[in-house]
Amino acid sequence: MALTRRPLVALGLAALSLPAMAGAQTDADPEISLITMGPGDDLFARYGHGALCVRDTLTPQGRCYNYGTAEFDSFQALLWDVLRGRARFWVSVSDEPQMVAQYARVEDRTVWRQVLPYPAAARRRLAARLALDALPEHRFYVYHHYRDNCTTRLRDHLDAVSDGALSTARSRATQRTWRERTLEGLSSEVPLLGLAELLLGHTLDAPMNRWEEMFLPAVLREEVQRATGVAPVVLSTRAHPLPEGEPGRGLALLGVVSAALAALGLGAGQRRSRALSLASRALLVTALSLVGLLVWGMAAASTLPELRANAMVLVLAPTDLALAWPSTWARYGRARMVGLVLVIAAWCVGWISQTAVGLMAIGVLLAIGAFSQPEESLPRSW
Repeated sequence: MALTRRPLVALGLAALSLPAMAGAQTDADPEISLITMGPGDDLFARYGHGALCVRDTLTPQGRCYNYGTAEFDSFQALLWDVLRGRARFWVSVSDEPQMVAQYARVEDRTVWRQVLPYPAAARRRLAARLALDALPEHRFYVYHHYRDNCTTRLRDHLDAVSDGALSTARSRATQRTWRERTLEGLSSEVPLLGLAELLLGHTLDAPMNRWEEMFLPAVLREEVQRATGVAPVVLSTRAHPLPEGEPGRGLALLGVVSAALAALGLGAGQRRSRALSLASRALLVTALSLVGLLVWGMAAASTLPELRANAMVLVLAPTDLALAWPSTWARYGRARMVGLVLVIAAWCVGWISQTAVGLMAIGVLLAIGAFSQPEESLPRSW
């Protein structure tokens, strides 16, 4: 097809302007920084945070892409959505001084910056990928704490523009499991540690490789330093120390609960004191059935494998309400004891990896065993 004069003139002008455009593009090559934040006081801040910031001649204050934006004002609803595997997070954009001030001054969190020494072409590609993610049609994603969060998205972008510099970490195994890393973030909150041991299933007992471990901002910061040689610069240091804790206290709490259940079973099985037996029976049946309802309900309601594949459903069950009726508690109790013995055996030989399952199974076995008397030996007044 023949070209008209006007397009030919336009093409000529465009050709003459190419050197100037190239020079302008070089001046506008972005500087990109990885910003990471240490843990904060809120539950969703316990594992740290991260963002990528782009600076160029058009935006000297920087544009920071934050993949951790959500409706935190509705905390209970957001937590429930996270547990159900349907929480919607999105990418927000703010200037760097504003973002750093928010995390450093308002939330009192330590903040680091690493300026990425990628080639200009890689930095431009990275800036384009981030800008694309911030578009209304792309900004939302379904959050997953381990596989798709505010830090894994940064990791994937950095790996894509650096020719896989970070993905070499897939071949490096760690000695840490997903459960250990999870409990570390909750180490100062004993009730949350106990709840986590109760509800988090055996898929989290697998060891991670270093790529997977980069779901944590601190690990991403370390791996970026390893891959680029750029040490993080501290922009702000937390003024108040975080409360210290021990991740193993969750298991200790469940051990106490297990012992308490066994004591209740012993009290319920005492025929010498009818009042003690009645009170212990009521407490035992209520505790077992309600905790069982929690475990089974979460496993049924969640779509997350780390909550659904929970061997604790073999130990605690809402059907323990059957222990409330003398006509059923002996037969039901014997059936439950057989099941618990099998669970303990599987735990002892390593078929069940959850340590909490063994602790709770022993306590529930002792509780139901002491409580479930043969029907002919039950007091007639009951």
